[in-house]
Amino acid sequence: GAAAMPILAAGVVALAVLSIAGSIVTASGRPYVAMTLVAVTLIAGTALAFTLVPRAAPGPDMLFAAALATAAGMLAGFGVALVYLRRRFSAGLPVASALRVGLAVVLSVLVARVVPGKGVVVGLAAMALAGIVYIGTLLLAREFGPSDREKLLKILRRKRG
Repeated sequence: GAAAMPILAAGVVALAVLSIAGSIVTASGRPYVAMTLVAVTLIAGTALAFTLVPRAAPGPDMLFAAALATAAGMLAGFGVALVYLRRRFSAGLPVASALRVGLAVVLSVLVARVVPGKGVVVGLAAMALAGIVYIGTLLLAREFGPSDREKLLKILRRKRG
């Protein structure tokens, strides 16, 4: 299941942001639109699962296909939600920020995959390295600016006190 986990994690991120979009849509007085966005997610994921999973060999390939179908369904719902928010409220995710965060995610996953070896310690090291690469990429791309660092430090200080 190791190959399926990063794909599924990306899908969960899309689902989390879809949840925020659904909250915005519901708060605007359109709960049926929010339900439709979730329905799009469910239909896309289910259709892909019925297409991809039966074609995969049982075992890791099947887990990979299921994760891909699930994540793609969540991404589809998220995409439709972004289009709706842009058309209805002239608001949405800044494209440049989305690209920078996407780059950071891709680089961190790639770096984690090249860590040699197996086991719990190697897995923890790979996750730590991925986190460092993710944060480093955001810093270098200037996505995580001074005001963001200030807010983070304020939160961290509050947690300790």
